[in-house]
Amino acid sequence: MSNTTTVSFPTDNSGKIERAVELKNEGNEFFKVGNFKKAKTKYYTALAFTKGLPGRTNGDSMGKMASKEVYKEDELVSPEQEAFIIEFEATTKTNIATCFLKLNDAANAIECTREALLLKPNGWKAQLRQAEASIMLHYPERAVSILDAATKNAPIDDVTAHT
Repeated sequence: MSNTTTVSFPTDNSGKIERAVELKNEGNEFFKVGNFKKAKTKYYTALAFTKGLPGRTNGDSMGKMASKEVYKEDELVSPEQEAFIIEFEATTKTNIATCFLKLNDAANAIECTREALLLKPNGWKAQLRQAEASIMLHYPERAVSILDAATKNAPIDDVTAHT
């Protein structure tokens, strides 16, 4: 008899989204204890579960190719799921950027924030991380400009709580 553990992967959209959320939460736990490399890996794995789901309108190029295949109506991502996934991916990419910052990798942090801002253009947390990365790369003027935009996009409660 073998002692190997069988891992099952979800096959439906809801199960894939649920698994992505679980992995992101695992990443959050690694982040809390300062294990930024493992956190980053969990976040990337979480994103893998949302890429290419059938019917995605904002997926990556592989997802768009997959969405051209013929699927039954009940296999497609619903508009509600799509809205959740966009927010989820923007937040997860921002989390990855934060890990890169903690690992002193500003260039990759900027790339992740760019990807997050493509999904959520007014994502003020992604803008904050982008400003921090700009400072690390010795671009203070760019950081100030980004911070101005982030201040305009931040919820009013968050701005006044820190002033």
